[in-house]
Amino acid sequence: MIHQILKNEKEYTVPGKYITWTIGRNTLDLKVNLDRIKYENGGLSLPPIEFGLCKDWHFELSNNISSVTFIAKWPIRRIKYKLQLIDTINKNITKYALNLK
Repeated sequence: MIHQILKNEKEYTVPGKYITWTIGRNTLDLKVNLDRIKYENGGLSLPPIEFGLCKDWHFELSNNISSVTFIAKWPIRRIKYKLQLIDTINKNITKYALNLK
């Protein structure tokens, strides 16, 4: 239960992957380093729809053409009752995320 860890630790990284969740005072932040080719060909929809509309998100291209970083922020007040969906979101994103080195 990642949402329980976030309440205590304020940050959670998916083991072995470049997926980081951070809970701040007013926002829940997601940062994912994606394999660009898998993402473009795989049909993953970002930002994740499980939390509803996300107005603060963007992609950052890296110097390496094979990867891209996705960053999203949701206001805590809008999603605080949906935090248990983080596990589902991680399952969907994991196969597109780069492995930690």
